[in-house]
Amino acid sequence: MKSIIVDSCIIVDVFLETAERHSDARRLGSYFVDNNIVIKMPMHALFEHACALRNKKEKGQFRLQHAITQEKPLHVEFVAIDEKFFNDYYDPTLPYLRAGDFIFLAMAAKDGAILITEDDAMFNAAKKARIEVFRLREFLEKYVGTPGS
Repeated sequence: MKSIIVDSCIIVDVFLETAERHSDARRLGSYFVDNNIVIKMPMHALFEHACALRNKKEKGQFRLQHAITQEKPLHVEFVAIDEKFFNDYYDPTLPYLRAGDFIFLAMAAKDGAILITEDDAMFNAAKKARIEVFRLREFLEKYVGTPGS
């Protein structure tokens, strides 16, 4: 399978039981763990995860699932956002997105990777740039199958 890049919002949904998409996101996380699939993620996504989880905690919506553990980890290759990243990934021909979202798009384009996102602007920009992009449920249907199958 191609390299896979997963948007921050979906990773948060993997771990947060109170997330609307948690059931599907948990299936995705389990698929990655069970098949030893390494996903790529820009380093700034850690900050996005922390902010999203803090927000949910402050709203009383913070319950983490425990299927992904140190013994059964989600394998993530974090990519530093530095001068080398800029030189390797910046492509001014890609559709405009906010800086954080543009990083995911640039990585998927340069690496020829599959991008999984629920962000409408990122999804549409990826389609426009001819990146193989999926919504969470679309990816599950194509690669994972239906629950219980």
